[in-house]
Amino acid sequence: MSQILTDILVVIAAVFLVWLVIRLFRKPIRWILKLLLNTAIGFAALFLLNFFGSAIGITLGLNWINALVIGVAWGQEKVKAIKACLVGGYISALATDQATAESLLA
Repeated sequence: MSQILTDILVVIAAVFLVWLVIRLFRKPIRWILKLLLNTAIGFAALFLLNFFGSAIGITLGLNWINALVIGVAWGQEKVKAIKACLVGGYISALATDQATAESLLA
């Protein structure tokens, strides 16, 4: 009888420990998953930019660091958002068209 009670207490303690670990690391795990998703999207965007951009002479290095920090956007309607991303430090490099670049610099 004592062995069964000990086993039950061990299972309860293990379940509680697993619950506590999941609870403590929920936000960091979400952050890591979001970072991985954003990196995959950035990597795909860089791949497409290199694939189609090679016809006009635009290529960027395709590695995980570039996928994390390079923004690819263009269009006058996006100038405010692009500027906010640059000022906020969300991206450190930007691939855009000339008209959008001139609007950002104005």
